[in-house]
Amino acid sequence: SKAPKPDLRNYKRLQKLIDGKYKTIFTIGEDVESHEGLLGEVETALFTKDDRILVLDSNRSQIKIYDLEGNLIKNFGRPGRGPGEFMIPEAMALSSNNKLIVINRGNRINIYDYQNGSIEFENTILVKYVPEDLCTLNDKFIVRGVEQPNQELNANILHEYSAKTG
Repeated sequence: SKAPKPDLRNYKRLQKLIDGKYKTIFTIGEDVESHEGLLGEVETALFTKDDRILVLDSNRSQIKIYDLEGNLIKNFGRPGRGPGEFMIPEAMALSSNNKLIVINRGNRINIYDYQNGSIEFENTILVKYVPEDLCTLNDKFIVRGVEQPNQELNANILHEYSAKTG
């Protein structure tokens, strides 16, 4: 028989298939009194080496930092185009040398230094394509972007950067 599908309506839950049923094993974003921990549109979530969970929320233009129990430690970022600001962030990744890379609509890639729950702005790369997704490989990152987003034939191209220098 087929396994049941996970509950995708509540993206704040991490569910695991146990004995043929999905069971919630982890929940984040439940701080309803202050609204600081509430989540909008989750684009990416990742675990760090220092036992934190980074969640990229495109609706709030923030990175939310949680501990492993799901408690909000702090929010980072706000809407805008300056250092520490995001214009509808699309994806993020963490390189092996602790560079946090965030791609934004508006043809921008932001690079931050991530150390023990702290995020510090380093650089912005302006690109001539629309970045849509990324991944890291050691101290490099690869961005998938669309070269001609308004044409009938969109060309998806991979761009490679150094997480050390951009």
